[in-house]
Amino acid sequence: MINKIKNLFKGEKTMQINNFTITSNADWLQMADRSEFNSQKVSTGLINKFGEITRLESTLADEELKIKRNEDLSDSGKLRQLAEFGEQALSAQLKKIESDWQAAERKEQSLEKDLDALDRLDGNDPQVSELQAREVRDMLRKLDQGAVLKKYEEAMQRGDMQLIKAVENAPKAFPVADPDVVAQLRKKRLSQDKNLAPMVQQLEDMQQLQKVYNAAHRSLAKRLEEAKKVKAASDR
Repeated sequence: MINKIKNLFKGEKTMQINNFTITSNADWLQMADRSEFNSQKVSTGLINKFGEITRLESTLADEELKIKRNEDLSDSGKLRQLAEFGEQALSAQLKKIESDWQAAERKEQSLEKDLDALDRLDGNDPQVSELQAREVRDMLRKLDQGAVLKKYEEAMQRGDMQLIKAVENAPKAFPVADPDVVAQLRKKRLSQDKNLAPMVQQLEDMQQLQKVYNAAHRSLAKRLEEAKKVKAASDR
């Protein structure tokens, strides 16, 4: 076991103790993998927020290095201190990530609500508009998805908001086309409105940021579980 600890301090990435793995340096930058994102368009603000999250890991790594280099501690003492520090620091980081994640969710919901309010058909009675939308959707449901999307694109070109909104506002349980495709088309449409484009970008940022928080949370939770196991093993 002591040899395994020494190897960890020499820079090896992982080691096995009592059938579980201790991670020396987390693969934190997995969060930056673009496979985590649905869009290649990432704003400067989002990149800055990602930098803030990665600095949490950098601070943790610096403190761990100080413990590893402390010559006043034995190898087993270093292991115990690493476990204790890791448990405390990771718990604090998890709480911050969870808090920021919840804030991003609230911001997304607020932006969605504001966009919906600004994107309504002006001057129409809501009940009349809904009855007209139902008639349009009944007609569209007789077509296959390709034909529906072609109708939507044609409506975009001529500014037929009645058909556009009928497609976009179809009930989730009874869509007239793939909801994900429609959502992307709506986002594209709103992005072409210079008044709404900044809000659409903010919404995109919040959605992307939540993916980063999700990845960060998974990584931190895994490391925290490892730290707890190491601490329990060192107490025996």
